[in-house]
Amino acid sequence: MSPTNPIPWHLRPVSVLAFLWALALTGDFLNRQYGIMTYPEGSVHDWGALIDALPVLPDLLWTLGAWAALAGALMLLLLERYAPVVLGLAALALAASTILTLAGGEIPVAEPAALVMIVATLLGIVIWLYSRAQRMHGFLG
Repeated sequence: MSPTNPIPWHLRPVSVLAFLWALALTGDFLNRQYGIMTYPEGSVHDWGALIDALPVLPDLLWTLGAWAALAGALMLLLLERYAPVVLGLAALALAASTILTLAGGEIPVAEPAALVMIVATLLGIVIWLYSRAQRMHGFLG
């Protein structure tokens, strides 16, 4: 189905940025699962060890959020009407994982990894709100 209104100039660039953000999330997940590359010692990506030490629920939610973000960003890029639903699921899963992780003390808030989680979650929420607005204005599906 095609959008009912002409596509605004900013929709494609934002969709590409959302897709790149989601690729970073899923790329990090694949790296942690399969050890494709190692992160330098002392970098924010001591992150791999911190994430691997998470309890099952926050880790599961983070994984769900990363893959839903990739699917939602691809849907946004293709102007699919249900992109905001999938991106909303991603934002919700990332937010729940971040809250559980920080509230449970698994990662101290002062750690750079906590900042990475918070920023990734906030980006997810912003992308979801953006996609929702584009849907309400008739630019998606």
